[in-house]
Amino acid sequence: MEEWPEWAPRTRASAMEALVRFVPLLVAPDASAPPPGLRAHLHAILPPSSEVAPDDECEKWLDRWCLKIGQLNRQVLATPERQLLLTGDGRPLAASTASRYRKVAHASIRRAVDLEI
Repeated sequence: MEEWPEWAPRTRASAMEALVRFVPLLVAPDASAPPPGLRAHLHAILPPSSEVAPDDECEKWLDRWCLKIGQLNRQVLATPERQLLLTGDGRPLAASTASRYRKVAHASIRRAVDLEI
């Protein structure tokens, strides 16, 4: 996220919310339930200047269950993409919000592939 320092605070917050919703969806089908506080953990570690504590319960869950970039393809991403467009209770998000979340998710995956992460 080289552009991060140039983004307005509202743009940063919007991108963070999209990623905080998207990352937990990119897990193995047999993944256990996410630990409490995962969203707060992701908000803390996703900004570029953050430090990750490898012994954190949420970090251990992410390391164990998150799929790697090489495991992602259209078929695997179809379900998380559909889930990303829904609220927590299964209702559709507003079209503009859903579009923004999709754009951030796609750009993040594309960037990770480009950087060979």
